[in-house]
Amino acid sequence: MIKAFELTLKVGIIPVFSLPHIDQGILAQVEACKKFQDYVQTFDRLEEGATVSKIEILGVEMFGKEKVGFVNMRAVTEKDGYKLPNYIFLRGPAVAVLMLVNQKILLVEQYRVPIQATIL
Repeated sequence: MIKAFELTLKVGIIPVFSLPHIDQGILAQVEACKKFQDYVQTFDRLEEGATVSKIEILGVEMFGKEKVGFVNMRAVTEKDGYKLPNYIFLRGPAVAVLMLVNQKILLVEQYRVPIQATIL
C-alpha cells in the first residue's frame, strides 16, 4: 500500500492508502467524487467508542473516463477495542437485501461500518 492522500475531518486526520497500480489521477477523482465525500462525512457521526484509523482503496471501477463507478476499499475500524468488519463496496446510495428463511424475513441488527451506525 502507498499513501494516496489524507482526510481532515472533525474526528481527526485519517490517512488514505491505495494499491500501487491505481493511477494517481483516478485517486484524485475518487477523493473528489460525491459518493466518497458523503461516505467520509459519516465519520463525524461515529458511535461512542468507534474509531477509524485508515482507509485502504483496493480498486476503482470507472464509468467512462470521468465518472467514478465503484470503489472497493477497507476502513480499518474498531469499536471499544474490537476490530469491526471493514470491507466496503462503495457505489452510492445503499440498497436493502432481505433474506428469506422458511418464508419469513430475517432481520439482524448490526453495526454497519459503511454508514457508521447500528441499524436493523
